[in-house]
This record gives sequence, C-alpha cells and structure tokens, in this order.
Amino acid sequence: MNSPRYDEIVELLQQANDPQAAALSTAPIDGTGSAGSGNDLLSRDSIDLRGTGGRAEAITRAGELLVVAGAVDASYVEAMHEREGSVSTYMGNLLAIPHGTNEAKSSIRHSAISFVRDADGVAEVFLDEDRVVQLERATTPDDVLRVLGQVQPA
Repeated sequence: MNSPRYDEIVELLQQANDPQAAALSTAPIDGTGSAGSGNDLLSRDSIDLRGTGGRAEAITRAGELLVVAGAVDASYVEAMHEREGSVSTYMGNLLAIPHGTNEAKSSIRHSAISFVRDADGVAEVFLDEDRVVQLERATTPDDVLRVLGQVQPA
C-alpha cells in the first residue's frame, strides 16, 4: 500500500464510482473480448467469477491469475499470503486488494490486476451499491469489464 501504482489504482476505482466518471465504466470492449490492448491492467482472462473457499483460496487464485497473465513470478503468490498475514488487505464493503510484500517487488514483471469474486463475498468491489450489485450479478468476464471499465496504465 506504499506504492504509487496502488494509489493510482485506488484513484481509478474512486473515479469509477463518481457519477461524472460514468464514461470510464462504459468504455467499449474490443472485438477480441479483452479491454483494449495487451497492456491492460485487467484482462478478461484475469477474471474468475467462481472463486470459492474463503480468503486464503481467493488470494491464491488472484495470484495464480497474475502468474498466468505473466505479470508476476510464481513466488509472488506466497508473498501475497505473507502480506495478508502481517496486514489485512480488506478494504471494507467486501473488497480486498491482496498484494505482495515489499520484498517481493522483484517478482513483479508488469502491473496487472486480477478479479476474483467469491461466492461468500470475499472480493467484491466499490462503495457504490449499484456497482456492487452489478458485479454480484455478472455472469461473464465481459460483464465485469463493463462495470470496472478500462483501467489502463499511465
């Protein structure tokens, strides 16, 4: 949480909750099924709508999705659990933003986000209740991308 990228992501999420920033959440998804270019922070393949098992499993799955996306080395997943053991990444409103320890920064290849929705509500998102409901009802990665909008690196 001591990272400029973390602050940027939080700011983008706050902007997405702002009714005046509605254009962000309705950005078109290109014909490949992913939002924009291959440099996206959140791709359709990094979304899991069927997470189960609770907090530890959700963190593992979120990390695995980042590994598959090529964003982090496999060792980063354990660092995500280490971070959670020292400081909870729970942000309120059923939202958690698990991430690795500062010592694991060398395991990061590029910035990326994964999205795991647990049936028990471990990792849902936003302070805007309408957006939370939209994410609860999402049945496809495209539904999630429409709610979250295109989050692009600066």
